[in-house]
Amino acid sequence: MKRIWRLFFILTLALAWIPPQHADAGPYFRAVQSGRWDDPATWGMQGAPQPDETIPGPLSDAYIADDVVVTLGDTPVEVASLTVAARGTLLSTTGADLTLSATRNIIVDGSVLGGSGDATHGGGNVILISREGKVVNRGLIRGGDAGLQGGPGGGVRIESAQSDLENWGNIHGGRGVGAFPGGWVELLGRRIVRQM
Repeated sequence: MKRIWRLFFILTLALAWIPPQHADAGPYFRAVQSGRWDDPATWGMQGAPQPDETIPGPLSDAYIADDVVVTLGDTPVEVASLTVAARGTLLSTTGADLTLSATRNIIVDGSVLGGSGDATHGGGNVILISREGKVVNRGLIRGGDAGLQGGPGGGVRIESAQSDLENWGNIHGGRGVGAFPGGWVELLGRRIVRQM
């Protein structure tokens, strides 16, 4: 009987060393080819993309790989975290706003671009919000340029609600056309760290 209790005690200690899973940890999604964010064929993990399982969702850690362009429509997207690799690109469709909210970090080493306008649209805005993590930009974040027919440039709003916002790259509003202004830039964070 003592041996059983001793074994039980050792097992209990061993299990106590196993770290608990993060409460909001979810699947890790990697863009494997260029295409639309809402098209499962453009996203995957190790194997072939699986419909209904490879669309980034609120619990997903989404990663846009090098030389991959992922396009967002007008629908706001929510993920756990977002990483855009150095030669990766996240952009919105023509004249559409690119709106993304993350629970944790947003790290941009590549490009995040608002869609350029056309005859009926100004440039698309870029809105990135991290609710609990930080936002780090080492790449390019830019609002969309207006179309040739005229219109305002797209603005950029980046918010790190509870942490630092770091910009070591470039952040620009889109170019306005005609009498219309260029896009605005708004940076919000507990502390703003900028390149000098």
